[in-house]
Amino acid sequence: MLHSNLSQVVSHMATAGRDAVTYFHAATRALIVMLYRLESPGAAFRATLRQRSLGRSRKLRESRRPVRRKMPLLIHYHIFKNAGTSFEWALQQAFGPGLQLLDQPFHDGFISRRDVARCALKNTKIRAISSHHAAPPPPRIAQRDVLTSILIRDPIARIRSIYCFERLQSERNPGSDQAKALDFRRYVEWRLETTPRMFCNFQVYFCCRDRQADTRTPDTLDLEKAIRALDKIDIVGTVERYAEWLVLAHSVLGEYFDGISLPMTRQNVLTGERCSSRETIYRDLAADLGAATVQYLVDHNELDMCLHQVADSLLSRRLAERKAVVSLRHSYMGISALDEKMTRRSDGQFDKD
Repeated sequence: MLHSNLSQVVSHMATAGRDAVTYFHAATRALIVMLYRLESPGAAFRATLRQRSLGRSRKLRESRRPVRRKMPLLIHYHIFKNAGTSFEWALQQAFGPGLQLLDQPFHDGFISRRDVARCALKNTKIRAISSHHAAPPPPRIAQRDVLTSILIRDPIARIRSIYCFERLQSERNPGSDQAKALDFRRYVEWRLETTPRMFCNFQVYFCCRDRQADTRTPDTLDLEKAIRALDKIDIVGTVERYAEWLVLAHSVLGEYFDGISLPMTRQNVLTGERCSSRETIYRDLAADLGAATVQYLVDHNELDMCLHQVADSLLSRRLAERKAVVSLRHSYMGISALDEKMTRRSDGQFDKD
């Protein structure tokens, strides 16, 4: 019986102890007040208790006050040819002039965290910044809740896409000039000879760079740094799963931007980019570049492939944590819908469409 009432006894003793401490402090303060004001002990003691009660009430009122939320700001790290234009279009629909494209005039520029913070502080109406030249981690900006997003792409699929884009763009730079002057094979050879990083582990380099004149070849330590960067980015995913990534973006940003809508559309997508399988991509590259060159590209993009796998896993995890896209549930729902459709057909209830 003693054991069953032990917790009750301990609770009463703890309450009694707290009350004793309260009255001890009150008595001490009363003695000080009495000596200072020459009041009676009883009056000083009652005055001290009233002060303590008023202090507790003030603290309770302050704790109930709503916390003023900082103004949110999204920073999108736009890796070249990684569906960033599609996302910028969606942000343009959501924020209008509240979207700021922040890049330097030359293709290999670098924008520091200080530059990003200065841009946001200069114009408080900015809701999102998208940049090819900024790099994680993001800056801390006074009075702003900073959110981040990025898309990682299959590095081998990215190669032909870069060539096709540079052939069509009107902007003059070394890449676009060479793409217009050379066929695909000679363009790739030119890139590998002059700027190999564009085609070799570029995305790991992008996530690690911290200065403009960074000419190092990415290594395993850079991959570890890039993975740590992805871990801290709020909205991570892959280009191949852009629709699901946009669902994650909507879920995260919806907590900060009331009523936000991010329409799903693909911009700057070239013919055949959407549905090509990896087998098709490899065979087409081998036919145009030769098996040896393709093997070289595969070998020298292993770090990017690791980063792509991490981004894909992070997307799956964060969608599941938010119950935004539960792939296993969707699989079973698809099977259920197919079974229902087959049942209707077996019963003679054919679909009109």
